[in-house]
Amino acid sequence: MKIHFYNNRKQKLSGILNKKYEKGIILSHGFASRKESLSIFNEFLSKKYSTLAFDYSGHGESEGLISETSVARWANDLGSAIDFMEQHCDHIALFGFSLGGMASLICSSRAKATIAIAPPTNFRKLIAHFIKTGLVKELKDFVDFGGLNIDHKFITDSIKYDTKKVMKDVKCPILIIHGDKDDIVPLSQSEEAMKYVNNPKKLVVVGGFAHGSASEEHMSVICEEISEWLEKYL
Repeated sequence: MKIHFYNNRKQKLSGILNKKYEKGIILSHGFASRKESLSIFNEFLSKKYSTLAFDYSGHGESEGLISETSVARWANDLGSAIDFMEQHCDHIALFGFSLGGMASLICSSRAKATIAIAPPTNFRKLIAHFIKTGLVKELKDFVDFGGLNIDHKFITDSIKYDTKKVMKDVKCPILIIHGDKDDIVPLSQSEEAMKYVNNPKKLVVVGGFAHGSASEEHMSVICEEISEWLEKYL
């Protein structure tokens, strides 16, 4: 069913709640995407768990401007989603793709388990990669991010979230899945993050998997890993 809740900026965030079980999973989409992009995972996970897929502020049906995107705001949005889901489930896991994966890692101290697919974890290195590949162009008032004008805070704020500092006290079991053909968020981001994530942890490298482009074979591997992790830790 369609639901909504509010972040601390009083913006309405829209979501889809499938409430069937005591254990729940919050699904986080990536930047410039929306909750429907995770429909395959939502359908898969909702067979055993309650699920909440929602649109981050400035995305999909939620209020806000995409130009105001920042990691701090995404972490706050996800925190509000956790507050909402805690009213419906006793145990919660976080699942996120790309920037949604980064937000999930940041908020993982509030979860029983966390799964992140292709998450950026070192924005200082990632922005250098974006500029080198031409995905990001510096402008006077905004940053051109793949054709979208984004406030400079997106970069300056993101750099503050150093994985080593964020993850050092987190005890939540963390599974990271990354493709070796990802040219948007390089595999090296997740490999580096693994150095700072506490046990239990696991990095699964999917051969031939690019950023958000999964074949049927890729999906089979990814879903099997997700299922095993949740069975063990949620």
